[in-house]
Amino acid sequence: MEARFPERIESWHVLPPTRPSFASAVRMVAEIRPNYPTEWAAMKAVAAKLGRRRG
Repeated sequence: MEARFPERIESWHVLPPTRPSFASAVRMVAEIRPNYPTEWAAMKAVAAKLGRRRG
């Protein structure tokens, strides 16, 4: 079996962005909470910003 390698080796040094920690998400909700009618709405907004999708 032959190994396949990406054509652009110079891009290997770039690390993918890391996801914010749970604590960061909680802080984000606390910061934007005054802009939303409910805490749930603020949590949904943060989830959307972080690329999470859930009911």
